[in-house]
Amino acid sequence: MEDIKYIGKVVGGGLKESFVVRLEVPASDVQEGAFVIVENQDWLFYGLVTDLMLGATDPRFADEPMGNRVAPYLADLLYGQTLYTNLEVLPSLMMERGPDLDSPEYAQWRKTIDAGLKDQPRPIPVKTVPPHHARVRLATAGDIAEIFGDTEKKANFIIGHTREQGHPVALDMEKFVQRSSGVFGATGTGKSFLTRLVLAGLIHYDEASILVFDMHNEYGLDDVASDTGEKVVGLKSKFGSKVRIVGLGRGAMVRGQNPDFNLEIATRDIQPQDVELLSRELNLKETTPTTLDALVTTFGQQNWLREFREMTVGAVVEDEKGKKIPAPGSVAYWANENGINVMAAEGLHSKLRRLFSLDYVVDEPASDGIKEIIKALEAGQHIILSFGKNESDLDYLLVTNLLTRLIRRRWEERTNEYRSTDKDKPRPLVIVV
Repeated sequence: MEDIKYIGKVVGGGLKESFVVRLEVPASDVQEGAFVIVENQDWLFYGLVTDLMLGATDPRFADEPMGNRVAPYLADLLYGQTLYTNLEVLPSLMMERGPDLDSPEYAQWRKTIDAGLKDQPRPIPVKTVPPHHARVRLATAGDIAEIFGDTEKKANFIIGHTREQGHPVALDMEKFVQRSSGVFGATGTGKSFLTRLVLAGLIHYDEASILVFDMHNEYGLDDVASDTGEKVVGLKSKFGSKVRIVGLGRGAMVRGQNPDFNLEIATRDIQPQDVELLSRELNLKETTPTTLDALVTTFGQQNWLREFREMTVGAVVEDEKGKKIPAPGSVAYWANENGINVMAAEGLHSKLRRLFSLDYVVDEPASDGIKEIIKALEAGQHIILSFGKNESDLDYLLVTNLLTRLIRRRWEERTNEYRSTDKDKPRPLVIVV
């Protein structure tokens, strides 16, 4: 039987705000982030300590030490009555508790569940509140396992331990790959470290392929922690050939080392929807979709970007009457020929110069890096794409959107093949941005 440590009782709060718990143990016994359980006769409430607040029944008791005014033995008695600490507990889940094991009602309650007349108790969103003075305790290992999963299960990967009692906290990798997830926190709170740990668990679990868009070269190769100076093992070092490092651009290096291969993006792979997703970054106008559609109609899906890039702006020639008109090969000439506003077309050309100048966007890549990435992911390998010197938002938005679009298309094809034929089910894919 696990030791139960009761720490206080509920004295206030509500559904739209945190529960307020009056602490009955020294404040040093509980830390922010502690997992706690609020016990009610019918329900268990699972919550997280988000704040500790000092309080007093009268401000005068907090202003001056009690020992200065009364005898020491009286001060000790009054401290517990007049000065206190409250916890703010954020309720996360609740679960039906059921009757006590020793009560006559328990057998009937259990029989109803076993007969399928009542659902097996499980954690659900909080829909009610505990009564005043409901007892609060630190979560036991069993409570943690009830929420995060049994650490003995193969798919459950331990990502840390509770602060007070060191209970293991697991992440169910089988469920994790089924939904989108996020890691949030202030600068310096360990987001990258936790993400690296989760990725290591996914690779170890080996039921999904991972594509990591590594903007700052944090995950692939070994690093040194900025705060402790200790070595941090990269995923490539840990898992070897299971992980492939890709450098963005011809000849790109990753922390002074050659990647497994390099990625160059062919101009034919960039489509109007990829450009439209850059609207905010490039400050594109509302006329952009119309101009892009005309370019595709004129030059085709694969050639429009290259042809548009080669057009000149401002070039003119004289006609038979000596009048200056747009020269063939200019943006204005193309716009007039296709019924597009000249100013809109020239404005788009000007704003796309940032895209035209990217050294990893080329007409003829040395190799088909996108195809190689997809092939590796399908084969169960994991890709870490290093952006190297390409650290602008434009680089990140363009590459991530384009690659995810092409990969999704391939996965949809594989899924349709799986549903209509006897081909293998496509391997789950986790994309990390």
